[in-house]
Amino acid sequence: APAPDDLVDDLTKIYCASDGDLAEMLLAIAAHDAFWSSEDPRLAQPLEFALRLTRSCDYRNPWAVRDYLNRSGAGLFDRSTPDGYPEDDAAFTDSNALVQRWRLAQGCAWNLSRLVPDAWRSGAPGASDSSLHQRAIDALAMRLTGQLLGKRSNEAALQFMADTEGSLDQRILAVAPLIAQLPEANIR
Repeated sequence: APAPDDLVDDLTKIYCASDGDLAEMLLAIAAHDAFWSSEDPRLAQPLEFALRLTRSCDYRNPWAVRDYLNRSGAGLFDRSTPDGYPEDDAAFTDSNALVQRWRLAQGCAWNLSRLVPDAWRSGAPGASDSSLHQRAIDALAMRLTGQLLGKRSNEAALQFMADTEGSLDQRILAVAPLIAQLPEANIR
């Protein structure tokens, strides 16, 4: 997408005033509000998704990442042309790409569930299931995405935990890969 007009106008002024000083230009770009705002979130490419997911939960299986990339059609050194993999989101949203993300998240389920502190996985005396579920979901979301889930994703995760049978620890193990597949965990 082209740069916003106000950013272009501001940079034009700085370019002219500084005789094209690149350091001044970079500082101006970094200080501009448009640099930090993202109106259209972009889908994480397969490599970005795999590295973020496996690093965040300390999943140490490089072969799983390699296999995921190969199954996703984005093998690390498999691009036949030197221009790299496509940048458009549509290249990574077909049914195979999404199934492969699901498979990788399922493979990381145990590691993902460990992102919730041990004391939280056993529950708290007198705490309601919904408050324990919310706390676990928030912990997972923060560790995976750096932010809380949006309203619809949070509601889906809460409903999933409520519908899942088993102990709180088993429910966390089940919901962790779901959270890794929600939109918030799949954008850049």
